[in-house]
Amino acid sequence: MLIAGNRDDASYMLRTLKEYFEEFGIMLNTRITEYMKVCSDDKSDLEIGSGQTIKHSDSFKYLGVTLTPNGKSSNKIAQGKMKETVKSKQLKWYGPLQRMEEIRWPKKIWNGTPAERRKRARPPGTWKMETEEAIQSRNLEEGDWWNRNF
Repeated sequence: MLIAGNRDDASYMLRTLKEYFEEFGIMLNTRITEYMKVCSDDKSDLEIGSGQTIKHSDSFKYLGVTLTPNGKSSNKIAQGKMKETVKSKQLKWYGPLQRMEEIRWPKKIWNGTPAERRKRARPPGTWKMETEEAIQSRNLEEGDWWNRNF
């Protein structure tokens, strides 16, 4: 990832980086290298010298987050999907857990309560509370796990 203040700086930095790579036998593939301009409508390609250009891109993925030219990211969308996936997996696990015999360890842990209070800065919810919330949000009833409707 390369960050530049303006178009000329970006061109200079890419040219310098390309020359540095070539000293060590590494070739910068300008056909697949792309750049993105933030908060600008200019979508022209970037010239780095010797007739080579870098293509403009409308999005950029960095550390799992897709950044867009308006400065926003797709992180919130992905976060919502992740929460929904977790709730779905909790419900998928809830049915078999409820059908377990009381002597099984997972069932004992589910029904148990910790002896101590939660430490500071810990979230107040528990898996049990979150699962009950997921059941209510999907308009399911408590006995639905017998029919494997979860």
